[in-house]
Amino acid sequence: GHFHKIVKVFEHAGRKSAPRAVVPAVESGLQSGTGTILVVLCLFWIAGYNNTPYYPSLTDPSSSLTIFNSSSSHFTLTCMSWVSIIVPAVAAYIAYAWYAMDRKHE
Repeated sequence: GHFHKIVKVFEHAGRKSAPRAVVPAVESGLQSGTGTILVVLCLFWIAGYNNTPYYPSLTDPSSSLTIFNSSSSHFTLTCMSWVSIIVPAVAAYIAYAWYAMDRKHE
């Protein structure tokens, strides 16, 4: 099963190219990861449709959590969207500057 595929990966780790038997295992891993993401997104979409609670309260149904009442404000979501764009750009700049300084020392 999976253990033998992992052993083959480690056996061939020192070689320049992976054996053909390992490539389908990697491809199926990517497909299952994509499938998992799509299933979770569909579940959240279905839960968000018509304001359906995804965490219902048994004692007080009006306090059940929906995507609408559990999400942040529009301002916070906008700020976090900008932060999620800026942080990778700053990290890329730091990596570039580090590489440039490291190159000067050689």
